[in-house]
Amino acid sequence: DYCDKNMLKDEEYRDKSKTLYAKWKNAQSPSMYDVTFIPDNGSANIIFSTSDVVDPMPANPTRIGYSFGGWYIVSQPESEITEDSVAVNVRTVYTQATYVKAKWTPYSYAVKFDANGGDGTMEDQSFTYDAEQSLTANAFTSESGSFAGWNTEADGSGTAYTDGQSVKNLTAENGGVVTLYAQWE
Repeated sequence: DYCDKNMLKDEEYRDKSKTLYAKWKNAQSPSMYDVTFIPDNGSANIIFSTSDVVDPMPANPTRIGYSFGGWYIVSQPESEITEDSVAVNVRTVYTQATYVKAKWTPYSYAVKFDANGGDGTMEDQSFTYDAEQSLTANAFTSESGSFAGWNTEADGSGTAYTDGQSVKNLTAENGGVVTLYAQWE
């Protein structure tokens, strides 16, 4: 094999003919790279080589309290990678070792306050999964006793919370409603 800058030595081929053939690199076959998909949900990373044309995308992951929002290149957070964009030609999408991370949107839920025999009204309170916030202060009154806190069960047998307590993740259901019942003593 001779490359561009190699010279044939005159004495080797003097009075002889030598045929040289061009050898071309395929421009459509770039180097192979690993593409690491980071689910960011407690699961192991998923690594594909750019030679894996048949199945270049992992299944959509799941995460408690979140909806999956797609795969994005870590170095280009606005660049979503979809099955369609990769199926065209995985080797042209990934031209270097690439890290792709799952985008997650936390669920929203509401807390409904129940007077549980008391008087008054309170607006529902909106929450976002994994975001800690304080419960709305009690606005209910009761002639039968003083306010003793909140509970997930009307009879007080569930999970108890104090007035204004900081809480998070009361449910992992998207659009869920958690009812807290006023407790009276």
